[in-house]
Amino acid sequence: MKKYLRNERGMVSYLLALLFIPLLVVIYVNGMVSTQAVAIANIDLQDTVERAARASAYQVTEDSEAVGQPRINTSNPDHPTAQQVFQSKLAGELGLDSSTLQPLEGSAVKSVSYVLVVYNVDNQYVSGGSELCRKYVFSGGSMNTTDMFPIGNPSTFAVTANDILLSTSGLAVTTLERPGVIALVNASMSGAGETNPGIVSRWCTAKVVSSTGI
Repeated sequence: MKKYLRNERGMVSYLLALLFIPLLVVIYVNGMVSTQAVAIANIDLQDTVERAARASAYQVTEDSEAVGQPRINTSNPDHPTAQQVFQSKLAGELGLDSSTLQPLEGSAVKSVSYVLVVYNVDNQYVSGGSELCRKYVFSGGSMNTTDMFPIGNPSTFAVTANDILLSTSGLAVTTLERPGVIALVNASMSGAGETNPGIVSRWCTAKVVSSTGI
């Protein structure tokens, strides 16, 4: 009985928390790390990717949030898009130029590329700037944007060394059943006393959890 009461109180506390936090972004962290990379650089990049993904997922459009079905902004020019916020956060924390992602003076990063997938469950809020699924690939100083077409919800994505695909097989697999983002960052970084920079790869997912549903 005591165990049941503890569980019941815990559930009540969780539900009350959701009432006061209409939008909650949950981060799932995973990573692939090269053996050359120094530990300090790896930890810094992991934290940066998490924060950038979380900030990206928070870019919910006003029309979808107003009816309790949050969708992430991919194209509404009146507000920052998920990709713009992700790149800005990444640049700010790694000491990079926000437009070119070239390293600024003092940055430990030699070069960086990333893949960001924004998944919105459905096409219900396209008019407000929330496409179903959009992929952004930044590599070699240029951006390539493409739409992806998952069938049904939830949708499963595979993370490879350099890409994120609609697939059930890869170096890592993740499934999104709510609006969210998947981010993969590859960075060439140098640590203290290191002459040859190592490649560090980190990826994570961030899902938007709403108290009012998907």
